[in-house]
Amino acid sequence: ERSVEKVLENLWDKRLVYAYAEHSGPAGAFNVGLRLARGELIGFLDDDDIVYPEHFSRLVKYLDEHPTCPAVYSDINLVWLDAKGNIIKKKLHRAGSWQETKLWSGFFLMNLLSVVIRRTCLDKVVGFVEGFKNAVDWQFALELARYFSFDYLPGAGGELRYWENKWQVGKKSVLDRNLQRNLIIYLYGISPFYSFGLLKKQKPGLIKALAYLFNTAPNLLCGLELRKLHSEPAYA
Repeated sequence: ERSVEKVLENLWDKRLVYAYAEHSGPAGAFNVGLRLARGELIGFLDDDDIVYPEHFSRLVKYLDEHPTCPAVYSDINLVWLDAKGNIIKKKLHRAGSWQETKLWSGFFLMNLLSVVIRRTCLDKVVGFVEGFKNAVDWQFALELARYFSFDYLPGAGGELRYWENKWQVGKKSVLDRNLQRNLIIYLYGISPFYSFGLLKKQKPGLIKALAYLFNTAPNLLCGLELRKLHSEPAYA
């Protein structure tokens, strides 16, 4: 693979700033970018994803036309690739209009590459929580949602890519992502499920008891992937 410096030699213009930092995970890298950012609007792009040429101009134009809107997001294409980079599958994910509760749904996806925020958002949300190795975009969106609502602009802004030979694909990566999701749920206290200690012992009536619990208090269920918590050994 070519180094970042070699790639930049062919792309360089005066608008680019290259900042080198010791590896600190995706959250750490994004925080470096936020600290160095000087523009009034901020967008994001991971190195293995793709943003379409018109995406940022569309979202910037929308924000210019809606000066009270703090952030706007678009749809996204999900793309699965084999080890050689050939497309296995491609699917348009329509995020739909903004509802804060949708952030807790496994079916709602607002990836960072589809979002542009105003710099003023950083007055409330200083950055990403470092230590998570994935789901950092979700955590940042949850933090933003504590203070702001987002506008939705239909149309795919780019491609979120899943590579067969990288960490995103495979059983272990799925377990890791679900573990990270549940750590974030715990971080935000969205569900007090963990305090019950029900999973310390497997009992025949556990599922029945959980069903009764969440039927009685459905707000506890929001975003919690109970099936994975109950059945995956990694969580033990």
